[in-house]
Amino acid sequence: RYLGVSDHHDDGMRTVFFEVNGQPRQIKVSDRTHQVTRAVQPKADSGNPCHVGAPMPGLIAQINVRAAEEVKRGDGLVTIEAMKMQTSVRAERDGTVREVKVQPGQQVEVKDLLLIFE
Repeated sequence: RYLGVSDHHDDGMRTVFFEVNGQPRQIKVSDRTHQVTRAVQPKADSGNPCHVGAPMPGLIAQINVRAAEEVKRGDGLVTIEAMKMQTSVRAERDGTVREVKVQPGQQVEVKDLLLIFE
Protein backbone atom coordinates (compact mmCIF):
# COMPACT_ATOMS: atom_id res chain seq x y z
CA ARG A 1 0.00 0.00 0.00
CA TYR A 2 1.33 3.45 -1.02
CA LEU A 3 1.95 5.79 1.95
CA GLY A 4 3.66 8.84 0.46
CA VAL A 5 6.62 10.39 -1.29
CA SER A 6 9.34 12.80 -0.15
CA ASP A 7 10.34 16.07 -1.78
CA HIS A 8 13.10 15.65 -4.35
CA HIS A 9 16.63 15.27 -3.08
CA ASP A 10 19.59 17.24 -4.48
CA ASP A 11 20.65 14.18 -6.48
CA GLY A 12 17.36 14.15 -8.42
CA MET A 13 15.86 11.25 -6.47
CA ARG A 14 12.73 10.95 -4.29
CA THR A 15 11.98 8.50 -1.50
CA VAL A 16 8.71 6.58 -1.91
CA PHE A 17 7.15 5.18 1.28
CA PHE A 18 4.86 2.14 1.11
CA GLU A 19 3.72 -0.88 3.07
CA VAL A 20 4.02 -4.57 2.12
CA ASN A 21 2.30 -7.19 4.31
CA GLY A 22 2.04 -4.64 7.11
CA GLN A 23 5.78 -3.82 6.99
CA PRO A 24 6.82 -0.24 6.16
CA ARG A 25 9.27 0.02 3.25
CA GLN A 26 10.97 2.79 1.35
CA ILE A 27 12.85 3.01 -1.93
CA LYS A 28 14.62 5.77 -3.83
CA VAL A 29 13.41 6.46 -7.34
CA SER A 30 14.53 8.87 -10.04
CA ASP A 31 12.39 12.02 -10.26
CA ARG A 32 12.11 12.72 -13.97
CA THR A 33 10.56 16.14 -13.31
CA HIS A 34 13.66 17.34 -11.46
CA GLN A 35 16.52 18.76 -13.52
CA VAL A 36 19.98 18.46 -11.96
CA THR A 37 21.99 21.44 -13.11
CA ARG A 38 25.69 22.13 -13.01
CA ALA A 39 27.75 25.05 -14.13
CA VAL A 40 28.96 24.82 -17.70
CA GLN A 41 32.71 24.33 -17.76
CA PRO A 42 34.55 26.13 -20.58
CA LYS A 43 36.05 23.85 -23.23
CA ALA A 44 39.75 23.71 -24.09
CA ASP A 45 40.65 25.16 -27.49
CA SER A 46 42.47 22.34 -29.30
CA GLY A 47 44.36 24.92 -31.39
CA ASN A 48 45.68 26.72 -28.31
CA PRO A 49 48.85 25.04 -26.95
CA CYS A 50 48.31 26.82 -23.60
CA HIS A 51 45.02 24.99 -22.92
CA VAL A 52 44.93 21.60 -21.20
CA GLY A 53 41.63 19.75 -21.64
CA ALA A 54 40.15 16.67 -20.00
CA PRO A 55 40.90 13.54 -22.05
CA MET A 56 37.82 11.75 -20.65
CA PRO A 57 34.77 12.36 -18.48
CA GLY A 58 35.22 11.80 -14.75
CA LEU A 59 35.73 13.31 -11.33
CA ILE A 60 38.73 15.48 -10.45
CA ALA A 61 40.44 13.32 -7.81
CA GLN A 62 43.59 15.42 -7.32
CA ILE A 63 45.22 18.61 -8.54
CA ASN A 64 49.01 18.43 -8.43
CA VAL A 65 49.88 21.99 -9.49
CA ARG A 66 49.06 25.59 -8.57
CA ALA A 67 49.00 28.86 -10.46
CA ALA A 68 52.50 30.26 -11.12
CA GLU A 69 54.08 26.82 -10.68
CA GLU A 70 56.65 25.71 -13.25
CA VAL A 71 56.24 22.23 -14.71
CA LYS A 72 58.32 20.01 -16.95
CA ARG A 73 57.07 17.87 -19.82
CA GLY A 74 55.62 14.65 -18.37
CA ASP A 75 54.81 16.08 -14.92
CA GLY A 76 51.42 15.04 -13.52
CA LEU A 77 49.01 17.98 -13.53
CA VAL A 78 45.59 16.60 -12.60
CA THR A 79 44.24 13.15 -11.73
CA ILE A 80 40.80 12.20 -13.10
CA GLU A 81 38.85 9.27 -11.67
CA ALA A 82 36.29 7.32 -13.68
CA MET A 83 34.83 3.89 -12.86
CA LYS A 84 37.27 3.53 -9.91
CA MET A 85 40.29 3.98 -12.18
CA GLN A 86 42.53 7.02 -11.99
CA THR A 87 44.16 8.65 -15.00
CA SER A 88 46.90 11.25 -14.71
CA VAL A 89 46.83 14.22 -17.10
CA ARG A 90 50.47 15.07 -17.81
CA ALA A 91 52.15 18.19 -19.16
CA GLU A 92 52.86 17.92 -22.88
CA ARG A 93 55.49 20.66 -22.67
CA ASP A 94 57.58 22.66 -20.20
CA GLY A 95 55.87 25.78 -18.94
CA THR A 96 54.29 27.78 -16.13
CA VAL A 97 50.73 27.24 -14.97
CA ARG A 98 48.77 30.48 -15.34
CA GLU A 99 45.41 29.32 -13.98
CA VAL A 100 43.79 26.13 -12.67
CA LYS A 101 40.14 26.01 -13.81
CA VAL A 102 38.87 23.00 -11.78
CA GLN A 103 38.46 21.94 -8.14
CA PRO A 104 38.90 18.53 -6.49
CA GLY A 105 35.60 16.64 -6.55
CA GLN A 106 34.35 18.47 -9.65
CA GLN A 107 32.74 16.47 -12.46
CA VAL A 108 34.26 17.12 -15.91
CA GLU A 109 33.41 16.07 -19.46
CA VAL A 110 35.70 15.40 -22.43
CA LYS A 111 37.61 18.53 -23.53
CA ASP A 112 36.60 20.58 -20.45
CA LEU A 113 39.32 23.15 -19.71
CA LEU A 114 41.41 21.96 -16.76
CA LEU A 115 44.18 24.55 -16.70
CA ILE A 116 45.94 27.19 -18.74
CA PHE A 117 49.69 27.59 -19.29
CA GLU A 118 51.39 30.95 -19.76
